[in-house]
Amino acid sequence: MNRSCEIIDLFSLIQIPHDITKKILLIEKNIQLKESYNQWIVFEKLHARYCSTLFFGNVYRKFMLHDISFINGNFMKLQEHCRSFKSIKQNNNNDATFIMSFRF
Repeated sequence: MNRSCEIIDLFSLIQIPHDITKKILLIEKNIQLKESYNQWIVFEKLHARYCSTLFFGNVYRKFMLHDISFINGNFMKLQEHCRSFKSIKQNNNNDATFIMSFRF
């Protein structure tokens, strides 16, 4: 027995008319449908963010492999490289924040 049949049986025991019961079930169905749409919108945004992260992760992986060969085990080069990478990342975040502040 599904949920709607159980609700109909429960309301019939309380002697609520079938028309009111069906109206209540229709309202509940519409609410659940709206919630489902909202959840799918959230899932779509999460998936898009994951795909973009995955794509850029693959692009950056090639750069990282090149950087490993550039550092060649020198700790001073590693520290310098990390500092430059952090500054580039910070500049990119600042630029992204600036661009996202525009209203289109």
